[in-house]
Amino acid sequence: MIGLEGTISEFNVVDVLQLICQQQKSGVLTVEHKGQKAELYIEEGRIVSAGPTKYNLGELLIRAKLLSPGDLQRALDKQQETYEQLGEILIKQGSAEAADLERAINNQIYETLYDVCPWKEGTYKFNPKQTTRVSSFLKPMNFQSVLLDVLRMIDEWPEVNSFIPSFDIRFQKILDVNTENLQAAALLVYNLINGTRTVQEIIDESLLGRFNTCKILSEFLQAGYISRASFTPAAPRKSRMSMYYKKVLAACHYAILSAILLALAALIFTAPQNILPILSPSLMKRSYLTEYLNNTRLFKIDNALEIYKIRHGVYPGSLQELITGGILNPADLTMPGEKIITYLPENNSYNIKFERRSK
Repeated sequence: MIGLEGTISEFNVVDVLQLICQQQKSGVLTVEHKGQKAELYIEEGRIVSAGPTKYNLGELLIRAKLLSPGDLQRALDKQQETYEQLGEILIKQGSAEAADLERAINNQIYETLYDVCPWKEGTYKFNPKQTTRVSSFLKPMNFQSVLLDVLRMIDEWPEVNSFIPSFDIRFQKILDVNTENLQAAALLVYNLINGTRTVQEIIDESLLGRFNTCKILSEFLQAGYISRASFTPAAPRKSRMSMYYKKVLAACHYAILSAILLALAALIFTAPQNILPILSPSLMKRSYLTEYLNNTRLFKIDNALEIYKIRHGVYPGSLQELITGGILNPADLTMPGEKIITYLPENNSYNIKFERRSK
């Protein structure tokens, strides 16, 4: 086959790849679209590597914590001398396992195809030439099986994306799971969930790719095994001057508070009729403590509603369903005093508030 080139609007990427692979050709297929460029390296009709993806091979291994920056630099220095493939050098110097290297390369292939297969515009160019694998220890991938996987991923992504709308989300475990029932990929993702890792970090460390990682996370969400975690970044270290200023400010506050307390004490002794009514039970019911407890109860109910929606896809018709579903206890919906909880589901949302009990 001589050089092949054209526009994607006439022959899409899938059609061009099928033609090349069916004829068992070797070479490099370059695809460009709106300033983006991808290359697929093909050996006798089988894909052996791809790029550039978001990260090159060395960066993928480092982000997966399978390679140290120092080992990568030594391999790159060696490559300048011997012109060997990077993967071959990493395996020879004992810096990477062949199985981990294969996972990283397969990840690059899948991620590249996942990006370029949906392109409707752009250009392609196939340059027939002998290609060299990243490592002779690795097996080239069958194009047809890879293509079917990628097309399935593209088709299922909108549903997965509805559960994982951002790669910046963090998840935490909320139920103990029998890990013996989990497949290897699911177990790998489950063990990486710790409340601080983002979805992107789990993708990087698992080397399972965007789709597979997010699909596993969405299944955990729907099963009620995990929930979104609130994350507060660590506060920056404060300088001595700022700490000194804080102590001075705190001392001023204490001095003001002491003055107020002394004034109140004097008021109690001089005019008790003006201050003692505060201690009446009716006024105490409207204290800050009562409001705090009410807000805490409301927060607990909000979390229970979100867990119900994750499990069933919709919010419940009534709060009683949270009790029958084992998410809340009856006491969680019982309000002391004159207030009751009112709940009204509204399409894909709800309205919940406290109201006075009717007499």
